[in-house]
Amino acid sequence: MSSLPAPLTRIIYTSRRAAQTMHLEEGALVEQILGVSRVKNATWRLSGLLVSGHGRFAQTLEGPPDLVAGMFDLIRQDERHHDVRLLHQAPTPSRCFATW
Repeated sequence: MSSLPAPLTRIIYTSRRAAQTMHLEEGALVEQILGVSRVKNATWRLSGLLVSGHGRFAQTLEGPPDLVAGMFDLIRQDERHHDVRLLHQAPTPSRCFATW
């Protein structure tokens, strides 16, 4: 009996940088976010891509559906993000950013 691969989902969202982080240089803020994200994403079995520029973020997150949803809830509550907008959410047969 073969086991089926675990289902995966992918979301893409955008957000604006929160006003209270404007004192930080954009690169420093991204490094701060990435430092925390790398640990959480490994624990939560998530992968993805984060793009930042001109006070905006765009991110793709992929992984088990319940974990992606949970992480997206945390992101929406994160004070560093403002105006979080979900652009895409769908099941996916494989990861695009498995090593990211």
